[in-house]
Amino acid sequence: MTTNDSLPNSFDDVESRSSVFAKLPADFRLELHHAIIDREPPTYRALYFKFNLADHGVSFTAFYRYARRLRHQADLLDLADLAVPENADVPAAIHTLMSHRLLDSLLHDESSPNALHRLAESYRIATASLINLQRQKEILKEAVRKEREHDTECFRKATADFRRLARQQIAGLRAHYPVPAPDQPQSAPDEIQSPP
Repeated sequence: MTTNDSLPNSFDDVESRSSVFAKLPADFRLELHHAIIDREPPTYRALYFKFNLADHGVSFTAFYRYARRLRHQADLLDLADLAVPENADVPAAIHTLMSHRLLDSLLHDESSPNALHRLAESYRIATASLINLQRQKEILKEAVRKEREHDTECFRKATADFRRLARQQIAGLRAHYPVPAPDQPQSAPDEIQSPP
């Protein structure tokens, strides 16, 4: 549930179409919002009598509609908070949120066919986007794997070429400067010249 410290600020649309908004002062409405969202007391009738809304000229029907819309918006915000934890995969979270929202609307009799159609279309788009994103991630992983294999193969070839060249140079040096066998005596240089 939404706590008193984190009441949503997006109730302008709900308030602007209700007599509750017109007949109650702002500070009183804020206290009423807290009670409605926190369900203290839990029933609409108990809230209506606790806040003496009849004395303010608000009918129970108007209050009921207002409170239901307010709770519904607060519940949607709570659902969004649950569906999107911090550092979450946003496309997956949107897909989860849309599936919960569609299921919630399917379970309520008041949902219009137009609203259900829009939600179903949004869910379809979220699902297609999530599948495409996952496909792109797999393609990227495969490309990275191939790039690493290519880099490894290039390193192996370069190492083999380096060893081959090193062996050729060593063989060339040995051919040009023969090393005497260990059992043969080494000869002294013919003449040592002193610098002029």
